[in-house]
Amino acid sequence: MNVKIDNLNHNGVGIGRINNKVIFIPSTTIGDIVEINSYLDKGNYLETTNYKIIYYSKDRQIVKCPYYNKCGGCQIMHIPYNKQLKYKIDKVKNILEKYSNIDIIPTIEKSQEYKYRNKITFHVQNNKIGYYELKSKIFIEINNCLLISDKMNEVLSIIKENIPLDNIDNIVLKESNNELMVVFNTINNRDITINNDVFNNMVSSIYINDKLIYGSSTITMNLDKYKYVVSADSFFQVNISIAHSMYNYIKGNIRSNKPRLLDLYCGTGSIGIYLADKCKYVEGIEINKDAIDNANINKKINNINNINFKCINANKINYKKGSFDVIVIDPPRSGLDKKTTHMIRNITSKYIIYVSCNPITLSRDINNLNDMYTLTNIKLFDMFPNTYHVESVALLCLKESPK
Repeated sequence: MNVKIDNLNHNGVGIGRINNKVIFIPSTTIGDIVEINSYLDKGNYLETTNYKIIYYSKDRQIVKCPYYNKCGGCQIMHIPYNKQLKYKIDKVKNILEKYSNIDIIPTIEKSQEYKYRNKITFHVQNNKIGYYELKSKIFIEINNCLLISDKMNEVLSIIKENIPLDNIDNIVLKESNNELMVVFNTINNRDITINNDVFNNMVSSIYINDKLIYGSSTITMNLDKYKYVVSADSFFQVNISIAHSMYNYIKGNIRSNKPRLLDLYCGTGSIGIYLADKCKYVEGIEINKDAIDNANINKKINNINNINFKCINANKINYKKGSFDVIVIDPPRSGLDKKTTHMIRNITSKYIIYVSCNPITLSRDINNLNDMYTLTNIKLFDMFPNTYHVESVALLCLKESPK
């Protein structure tokens, strides 16, 4: 049977219909016509990977990656980049309209399409390096990834050719402008030996599990005049160019004069430090101790004196009303829990700047604050081209008479 794709879902999967029942078909786009050979009936919907495209949409491009149809890393690489951006704008608009009854059209900041990631995790299986197929544990060996730099791909080749992989579970690469960190995580934390000479001075740090065996314990990321040290375990934005644009946008929305700012889920302190010169005082909250250790180093190397970092779960803190004028929130994909939301409501800050990687939980959290705050603007940042993911920055303003 033939099915025409008439939409994409929130995960970038094509949507068609068979007998008035929705069928989900990956790696397709609007306007494709596919011949379905078989499908799985999931009750309320159908899904298939057993199909052939018999008519290609004009909104489709030739994919450069040889692993695309199997690897789960990218989902919409077959869609031209300008159409990817439109998809992400429409996706966030539709989610906000459906779940929050908010009619707003976001703008979006575009990225370079390839070589944008400064961190990547490779899995190891049967002495081979690669990724897992989407929604499965089927292993896909790879030799090159289009999302990372030539240097990272060259290091990948060196590892494949020179490092015994028997006891390695996964390999993490992190890169800054001039530094590259390699982390070998082993099966059951087994001891292995790595000869750093094989890398020909291309790497600045080598870890085996949590033990530094070569070079510097951290690498340094640069954003404008600010420097940020990043350890093996701590998080930093994976697309440095878009992170720069996003931080500038956030700084431009600090509207109060020298406000007191609370930076929730602050990580290595990157946002709070970037905003500190516009603030009277900044307090950063983060549960990860390694990230807080990095944040305090970052505070020192950037000569920031008006910022304080606390290692504590965001839902354990308790501030009085009026303690902060602005709250910046950058939570995990799960968004805000009830205790943290309650604490934010108690503070009653003038503005909330909510950075989100998940528009569904963003919409939910806006609903939980909408009796006190109004969404006045939202801008998207394409942190992850060729995937369905998108970063949002929402500006919430306190209503005149909060309940």
